Amino acid sequence: MSRPSEPTAPAPPRADRLRGVIEGITYQHPETRYTVLRVALEAECEAPGELFSSRTRGPRVVHAVGKAGEIALGERVSLAGEWKTHPKHGAQFHFQVLQNLPPVGPEGVARYLAS
Repeated sequence: MSRPSEPTAPAPPRADRLRGVIEGITYQHPETRYTVLRVALEAECEAPGELFSSRTRGPRVVHAVGKAGEIALGERVSLAGEWKTHPKHGAQFHFQVLQNLPPVGPEGVARYLAS
C-alpha cells in the first residue's frame, strides 16, 4: 500500500488544478523531495491548448514538478499550481500542493490494491 504524501503548502489563490494518475517518476531528490512526475490527465482536466490537439488519442501526459512526499506509480493525484515554460524542457506544471485521491473504476482499484 502507498503512504500519504507529506503535507504541502496551501494552494495559491488563483492556482490551476489538475487531476490524473502518476505514470512515471522521472526524478526525486532524497533530501529536498524535489520531484519530476509524468501525470496522465483525467479526461475533464484542461491543459494549455498548445500541448494537445483535438486529435490527441490515448492518455494526455504532462510533466509536473514540485516537492512531494512518498508517491507511487499508478496513484491518482490532484495538483494545484501553475503552468510554466522551461527553456529546455518546455511546458511543465509547477505544483505547490499534491493530494492523493481515491482510485476510480476497476483498473484504478486494481492498481491501488497491487501497490
